[in-house]
Amino acid sequence: MKIDKYKSIESVIHELIEVVSRNGNFLINIGPKSDGTIIPQQVKRLQAMGRWLKIDGPAIYGSRYWKVYEQANGHLAFTTNGNTLYAIAMKRPTSSITIDATAGWTADEVTSVRLLGCQWEVAWSVTAAGLQITPPENLGSSKHAWSFEIETAKPQHSPNAINLDAASALKNTKKVDLEGNVADRNTTKTKAKK
Repeated sequence: MKIDKYKSIESVIHELIEVVSRNGNFLINIGPKSDGTIIPQQVKRLQAMGRWLKIDGPAIYGSRYWKVYEQANGHLAFTTNGNTLYAIAMKRPTSSITIDATAGWTADEVTSVRLLGCQWEVAWSVTAAGLQITPPENLGSSKHAWSFEIETAKPQHSPNAINLDAASALKNTKKVDLEGNVADRNTTKTKAKK
């Protein structure tokens, strides 16, 4: 009999965070048994992910990637949503963290910093090296990863595309209809597929 090996709950949550921070799609591989029931080990991981997302979901749902997706110092991953930057610590944050990619920000660019799932204030300051966050001693109710919600004065997501104008980006490409016929986008001449 083959015994399945399962990733730890923490590694599954960390993988979710890493994939989302890189603008990817996270696939959860759940295999029900022949009677339709789900194996208890899989249920345990799904429930843990649900508990984490109930607290830290704003850092994941509807989020986009930031200009950098990770920072080794502080074990951080980043996501954005509008004017909000999320710095997600994948190691229990016990000391101050400086976000390197915010170097050059001014004090008026950050309006607030809080830790999702925590009622305690987060100490923060904008320094020449970047936004410095000092987590509270009590990290609240989140487990496995901790999301700092950083409200800023401007949108944080910047698409990495070189050309944002679709018509310009598609100039000089071929247009293919549903039958596979190819036409130059700049003319109306169509060549039938051979």
